Amino acid sequence: MGALLAVRGRLLLVHRSPTRAWAPSSWDVPGGHVEPGELETHALIRELREELAIEVDPGHVSLTARLRGPNFEMAYFLVSSWRGEPCNAAQEEHDELAWVTEGQLDGLVFADPAALDIIRRGFSEGGASK
Repeated sequence: MGALLAVRGRLLLVHRSPTRAWAPSSWDVPGGHVEPGELETHALIRELREELAIEVDPGHVSLTARLRGPNFEMAYFLVSSWRGEPCNAAQEEHDELAWVTEGQLDGLVFADPAALDIIRRGFSEGGASK
């Protein structure tokens, strides 16, 4: 699952480390995998704590889209509020964080180009949410 965190017309993206097995050296939204028996929202909150060192209340998380492929399903959540300043707390996974504008998306290589429309939606739905 992935998180769309938007502030003042910018969306937070993470750059995947070149050592990652899947989609190395590409941009993505923060997030990760759901552990067996874990609710998606709880997994998202855990992943954001692990990757960005922020705290999110479940009341500030809303499902915005699902991306389905032949052997996967990815849920995207709009995160409207959080505590803490996002930082790269998972340096083995990401080598950079960036707050980008919608106009900057076209010049980036994404882990899953099919998610680009969903990521763009984060600008209109999240806008200046914090």
